[in-house]
Amino acid sequence: MTTRRDAVETHRPRFLMASDFDQTLSFHDSGAVLAELLNVRNFEHKVEGLAASNLVQQGGELAYLIRHDPEFRGVRREHLEEAGRRVRLKAGIRELASCLAELPEAEFSFYVVSAAPRQIVESALCGIVPPANIFGTEFDLDPGSGEVRAIKRVPAGYGKVAVLDELALATRTPLERIVYVGDGSSDVHVMLHVNNGDGFTVAVSENSQLARIAHSVVLSDSAFSVLAPVLSRMLNWRLGRIRSGLPGAHRIRRGRPLPARVFRRGSRRRPIRTAWCRRPAARPGGRRSRRRPAGPRTCRHRSRKPLRCSTSVAREALRRRCEPECELRCRPQHERPKRRTRTGS
Repeated sequence: MTTRRDAVETHRPRFLMASDFDQTLSFHDSGAVLAELLNVRNFEHKVEGLAASNLVQQGGELAYLIRHDPEFRGVRREHLEEAGRRVRLKAGIRELASCLAELPEAEFSFYVVSAAPRQIVESALCGIVPPANIFGTEFDLDPGSGEVRAIKRVPAGYGKVAVLDELALATRTPLERIVYVGDGSSDVHVMLHVNNGDGFTVAVSENSQLARIAHSVVLSDSAFSVLAPVLSRMLNWRLGRIRSGLPGAHRIRRGRPLPARVFRRGSRRRPIRTAWCRRPAARPGGRRSRRRPAGPRTCRHRSRKPLRCSTSVAREALRRRCEPECELRCRPQHERPKRRTRTGS
């Protein structure tokens, strides 16, 4: 016999959240870590040369170097796994995956889609994300020597769009319930694709291209801070509920508050929320700084401030907002009707 609670749990909305790996869940590029392990010099110069020639898609430079560059010809499976263990991860990845799985109101599926070699990502996220939920560059390795013989698939550029479409089809998730988190120029195609389907995109870097595309920008040293705009947009949670009722939030809030700054698209880099941070300290010898809430200006007789409408759009907005009896008083001086004067006979 199924109870009402079981029926509600079985009909929870299903969401799909995909994230990049390099400089999104980690601090450094995995290719730089692999080049340091192999004592390869001028790795950044080689990547910039490939990007300038447009020979490969952005993000797939490491796969091309491993297959064709003579200094990377000695790469084996052991080197990829060792490079993954040396990658420095951001804090809160385990809490992020566990909180997404324990949400009572929705069912989130968390995946990692990256152009980095799959062995590196699996070794770095061992015990945190299941290997079946990790999609990276796949190589055809020789069974005897372990040498890279060919490249099977590189999820870079538009390749991430193909992977995301396959995941949405396999999990039966509509496009408006897809969340993508990225950091670089290789995520432009997939973010545009998610925005076209009314999904939600989050950028975790100050990349100028992503700042114009992503719905929200989160700058933090913790991957857990991404949940603040995601739950606010997808589940309509307020920030107070996110702080108090989110499973696993107490594990991070015990120590120092996370320096996460959340920006909205088109806000000119002005933060709208500060996730997991305390109230601002009081000024020396003064009160706490209080910002006046932004909003439409009121009528002249309701506010002591003078009414100044520089554009016709602002005047029309004020007229629609005001009451009908005060419409005449809200008009500027040059738009008021002239009074009729009696002329002597």
